[in-house]
Amino acid sequence: MLWLYVIALVAGGGVLALQLVLSHDVEGDGPTEHGDAHHDAALWPLVTSMRFWTFALLAFGLFGTIATLLGSSTMLVLILAVLAGAGSGSLASVVVRRLSSQIAVSHSTVAEAVGRIGRVVVALEEGRPGKIRIELRGEMHDLLARATESIPVGESVIVESMERGVATVSRAPTELRLGP
Repeated sequence: MLWLYVIALVAGGGVLALQLVLSHDVEGDGPTEHGDAHHDAALWPLVTSMRFWTFALLAFGLFGTIATLLGSSTMLVLILAVLAGAGSGSLASVVVRRLSSQIAVSHSTVAEAVGRIGRVVVALEEGRPGKIRIELRGEMHDLLARATESIPVGESVIVESMERGVATVSRAPTELRLGP
C-alpha cells in the first residue's frame, strides 16, 4: 500500500508545486467555484474541483506514507488517510471559494461619490455629458457627468446624485471649491 500513498503524495504535491511555479489557477471550474450561495453546500462542485483533488491527494498521500512508515495497521491507515484526504480537500475548496466570493471593502464604489467635490476634466454643457474626476478612498475616479448649466474644465463641482453610472453635478459652493 505504501506505493499508493507515495503516488498520491507525488501527484498532489506536483500539481500544487506546478500551480505555485506557474502562478496560475488551474481550477477551471467556472462560476460554481466562486461564491454562488446555493452551490456552497453542493457536493458536485466540490468533487469536480481541481483544488479539492490536489489537496485530497496531498493529504491522503502524506498521512498514508507517514503512518505506513511508522508501522501502523494497514486497514486503519487506509481509512484515516481517506478521511484526511477528503477533509483536507473539502476544507481547501470551501475556504478558497468563500474567500474568493468576498467583496474587497477597500475598493470604492461610484455610489460613494454623492456629496463629494470633484473637478471637471471634460467640459459640461447643458444637454451633453462631460467628465469629472473625484477622489474616493485615496483612488482617483473619472465619471461621466451632466449638469443643468455649462461648466468649464477645471471648475469644482459637487456630485448631487448618481444614476446608471452618470453623476449629476452642480458648481461647488465657493467655500468647498478645490484648490488649483
